[in-house]
Amino acid sequence: MLGMGTNRRRPARRHDKKNQHQGQRTTVRSAAFLLDVAREQATLYGERYRNAIAQIITDMALSLYDNLGRRRRTQAGAAQQNAIEETALCLARAADDLRTASVPDLIDDIEAAARRHPLLFLSAVAAGGVLIAHLLRADAQTEPD
Repeated sequence: MLGMGTNRRRPARRHDKKNQHQGQRTTVRSAAFLLDVAREQATLYGERYRNAIAQIITDMALSLYDNLGRRRRTQAGAAQQNAIEETALCLARAADDLRTASVPDLIDDIEAAARRHPLLFLSAVAAGGVLIAHLLRADAQTEPD
């Protein structure tokens, strides 16, 4: 009688699926809440540090322009010089936008850019993290004990 009992039907698992859907809805609500909290925090920090960050970006643009002014235009380095000039111009525009736009609009722009170009966005975040770490380390070394 080996085969007996193998034809039994399994009871329906509606209860399990109901709990699974309920858990997914709870997870989605929690994620939405965390995103709202993160947006509020970003708005607060953005308002507080907007001008300082804009000034740092402006200083970077001016430094690039100054570097270009000291170099002679040569045919061999024209492409590099054009790229540096375009980067300086983009930085200057970004600093102006940072000073004039509202923080929620800036957050929306950043989110849209991250969705359009995720790899570029992650690379920029990584580069920014390295730059911030370098600046913090340099600042810590210059503070008197």
